Amino acid sequence: MLENAGKSKYNEVFFNMTMPITLYWMVCIFPKMPGFAFGFLTFALFLGFLPGYFGWHSGVDGAVSGGTGCLVSLALLWGALLVILKKRHK
Repeated sequence: MLENAGKSKYNEVFFNMTMPITLYWMVCIFPKMPGFAFGFLTFALFLGFLPGYFGWHSGVDGAVSGGTGCLVSLALLWGALLVILKKRHK
């Protein structure tokens, strides 16, 4: 168990770094509605919790599905950031 402690801390740091960045972007998109931005992201976390709570498994190893989910999330966040930056420069 201790051999995975380094990986665990590494993942914890990077997961905890993406949350405030995403919240900051949402507040920038909705500057007059910071409560909505926070609530929207909280609801997204809740939706991510539901499959595990109800025991819905994809049948794929956790590392594969987790890695795929991270890459999809990265692509969506990066794409959204590019769209926002293009709108601001017009």
